[in-house]
Amino acid sequence: MNVLKKIFVSAVAAAVIFCSCTKKEVDSAASAAAVSEKETAAGIQGVVYVTKTGLYIENDEGKMKWAAEAALGDLPYYLGEKKEAQRTDGQKRTFFYVELNGNRYWIQDYSYEPRTTPGFIMTKDAVLYKSASLTAASDEILPQYLPVAVYNDFAKDPGGKFFKIAAYSSEFYTTWTIKEKFVKRDAVEMNEENISAMYLALAASESRNDTIRAELFQNAIEMDSSYSLDIADLQNLTEIIIKEETFMQTLSPEKINEPVLIEADIDLKSVPCRRKSARVLHTLKEGSSATATLKLVCSDPENDDSEAEWLYIQNKQKKGWVTADEVKRQ
Repeated sequence: MNVLKKIFVSAVAAAVIFCSCTKKEVDSAASAAAVSEKETAAGIQGVVYVTKTGLYIENDEGKMKWAAEAALGDLPYYLGEKKEAQRTDGQKRTFFYVELNGNRYWIQDYSYEPRTTPGFIMTKDAVLYKSASLTAASDEILPQYLPVAVYNDFAKDPGGKFFKIAAYSSEFYTTWTIKEKFVKRDAVEMNEENISAMYLALAASESRNDTIRAELFQNAIEMDSSYSLDIADLQNLTEIIIKEETFMQTLSPEKINEPVLIEADIDLKSVPCRRKSARVLHTLKEGSSATATLKLVCSDPENDDSEAEWLYIQNKQKKGWVTADEVKRQ
């Protein structure tokens, strides 16, 4: 299932159609300029930028026990304490002490950042920068519609070229969590109504209850948002991905770790054993190298039930299925 989750995130970044709209850019810029840091006696607000984020309480043994769940876009107050602690499952993590809806919890730092405001990546192929310099581009690409936490000091500066952000994505190949990195301002949606609608749509895309998923998507589409068409496309894509998940559950690929060479341009597919109907996630160019992490031999009903060996390969953020005869094993 980890492979499927990675395929899903990559698919959303690459396959959902983006509707370019001047109104979106104007609304986003206006919202960014209006951001104000909310600091009260209760603490300093920050953004939950990961779906299904756990909220923990500390037990008598000093271990963090799961107690509740925060929603994407929630704004807990940071109460000024940050520490490393062990969860009840034995994993050591870093936690912020926060207050949400009148209750106090510990929240893991990969999913929350104080002094931030919500946003999401609204363009395809947005480049992550190491610093606020046009020469500091990294190799990482931010997936379209990825939720981000924008640091307030940058959100309040309408004259800058960059936003400083925190984000989390399994599509990042160096580390899944980024803090205090940068992205161009015109790649980030900051309008409150648009953010609310997209965050609801992203939550809908993760539901596997057909009734709830349809309801949440419809609610998101009907909100006063510039992204109704994008959300409808995301809904259609989600239904396709669920079918692919069901199909993948019938297969048993073998784990491997083999370097491969791309001898001609190839398309990376969303699933194996379906040459015609599988979606194209990425393209790797001739001369590229990659690593094969899964292999599977299966017949293809779309190709006269011919049997072939398939490999799941990855080159940085580009990953997907190819037939073994499309690459050269090294």
